[in-house]
Amino acid sequence: MNDIRKCVMCGAALNEAIARGGHKKCYDCIELTHLNILLSASNLNSIFSKKWAANLLIKYYEYLKEAGIKISAVSDNVDKAKKILVLAEKYCLSPYEINTDWLEKVCEDKPKNVNRVRTSFLCFLEELGILKMPDADDLMQGQIARQIERCPKEFGRLIEIYCNTRMELRKRQISNNEIAPLVLKTISCDIGVFTKFVKWIIQTHKEVHSWNLVQEEHVHEFLLTLTPNNRELVRKDLHVLFKLAKRKKIITYIPMMDYPCRELPSVVEPLNISEQKRVARILMQSVHTNPLACILGCLCFFHGLSSRQIQSIKLSDINLPGKKINLPDRSPVYLSTEELLALENYARNRSHMKNIRKREYLFIGDHGATFPT
Repeated sequence: MNDIRKCVMCGAALNEAIARGGHKKCYDCIELTHLNILLSASNLNSIFSKKWAANLLIKYYEYLKEAGIKISAVSDNVDKAKKILVLAEKYCLSPYEINTDWLEKVCEDKPKNVNRVRTSFLCFLEELGILKMPDADDLMQGQIARQIERCPKEFGRLIEIYCNTRMELRKRQISNNEIAPLVLKTISCDIGVFTKFVKWIIQTHKEVHSWNLVQEEHVHEFLLTLTPNNRELVRKDLHVLFKLAKRKKIITYIPMMDYPCRELPSVVEPLNISEQKRVARILMQSVHTNPLACILGCLCFFHGLSSRQIQSIKLSDINLPGKKINLPDRSPVYLSTEELLALENYARNRSHMKNIRKREYLFIGDHGATFPT
């Protein structure tokens, strides 16, 4: 009975479900067997017609294995990468012809099969020197271009004009060395608002097929679908768009009035002294049980850091001998003994995350992490 409940490959105990099914291997060994068959020379020769594609799949498997992620995730990603490489050898003469645009298109055409493998496969190709990853600005500009492409032509032209004017403004601000030039994410968010409005118009008012046919009641009806906190911001954005459209003679009148911004009543009251003490006590109690929540809470609660400042903290900013974290736009954050302990516990957990060697920021996503229990 004991032999039946042991994996014949690794000797680990089989769970009840897999033992009842008559299997003699654990889930990890089943996945490992699948990978061995998939990556065998005979199987690769039957799948691929070009040797470079087969070699890339083997190297990708070794890359994932070295990253320390679970064998089930490795098997899943290798299966998806195989589908990408089968297409790649069909359309590319060499691996150096693979680029981010082609890979994005493949992942969009087959989101169910290959979309999740995109990030790790891009990192893998970059590490091999096959692919040069675009910087953050190039990625954001690509995202903005795709947002505009998805918009119907009757509405998309105005949004494209808006995008170009904002890009020109950003370029002037950068050339004038302004402290806070317009960021691409703001432009992307504005275009997201406009495309959302266009999508709503097309779905609810099929008779409106151009900006000239948009009426004030349409705008107000759309604004009522939003939350009160978001409504005022969207109204101002739409008014800016309509002013630009009238100036460019795309519309003959602005279909909404520009009235002063309404300040909404406060919905969050400040904490009283007893509540603040309770929050501080909870933070101190989570030094060992939840170090990430503890250090994040301390940076907000005790030091008043914004989410943007927290996200921008790099490992190089931490000065352990000085017990402080250096920040570019404000004085350093000096850490207490409890905060240093929480930071140490978080660093220990952080070391188990995948691709950790490439992560320069202190706080990162925990996808694929295998924290010890």
